Amino acid sequence: MNYEKEITEAIKERLVSRRPAVIPDPDGAYRHASVLIPLTLEGGRCHVILTKRTDTVEHHKGQI
Repeated sequence: MNYEKEITEAIKERLVSRRPAVIPDPDGAYRHASVLIPLTLEGGRCHVILTKRTDTVEHHKGQI
């Protein structure tokens, strides 16, 4: 069974039908941003790779 293809197709289907939420920005201060969610396939299961920010950075210390 090709789990990678099945997972890829399932993710594509969900993303195509997704409609982003509209968040009011009354003063125009919001910035566009994006998020990368790295996935890996191990033992036929899909996993999300998480990283923890170091405590030596200026912002968001220790966040995952």
